[in-house]
Amino acid sequence: MVVAFSFMALDPERSQPHTEKPEMKKPSEKSLVLLFASLLLVMVLDAPAGASENQAPPVPAAGAPVRLDGTAKIAGWGCAHQARTHAAENKHRAAIFWYLEAVRHHPPLRKTLAREIGYQYTRAGEPESAIAWFNVRLSVRPEDVEARVGLALAVGQCRRLDRALEQYQAAFSIGGGLPLDLDL
Repeated sequence: MVVAFSFMALDPERSQPHTEKPEMKKPSEKSLVLLFASLLLVMVLDAPAGASENQAPPVPAAGAPVRLDGTAKIAGWGCAHQARTHAAENKHRAAIFWYLEAVRHHPPLRKTLAREIGYQYTRAGEPESAIAWFNVRLSVRPEDVEARVGLALAVGQCRRLDRALEQYQAAFSIGGGLPLDLDL
């Protein structure tokens, strides 16, 4: 009604309020995805800062409901992007938190992101957790050279040097010899 009165105020010759309805088009899937990603980004940026870099990240709720649809996948990848941003800034605990959120939102990402999560745990000084994540990745892709090297690093941090040497040798044989072009 307010819009109709404003049109009448702009056009005094009109005796009737403007009643034409604008043509509404169905939004495309791409625009919906962009809208959802924008909303997710706003939610992420408005989220409390959380734990400091020296504190352990909060553990995601174990019994939280998980939806296995397109929105869960988008939310998972959005969290993974946030994790990668923190990892690039050497904020390893924050990166771990967001990686775990990504896996919580979209469980199939567990195997995909396992190597990245392992490296973040290694850099955060938690080699036992890193070993578990590298083993998840290697259970799916035993030929993953970067995961083998990461496992060797984590095992070496635990002072199990014989096992670390085995993993380096396995990475060397899988990678076809040196030099290994690794993005660690």
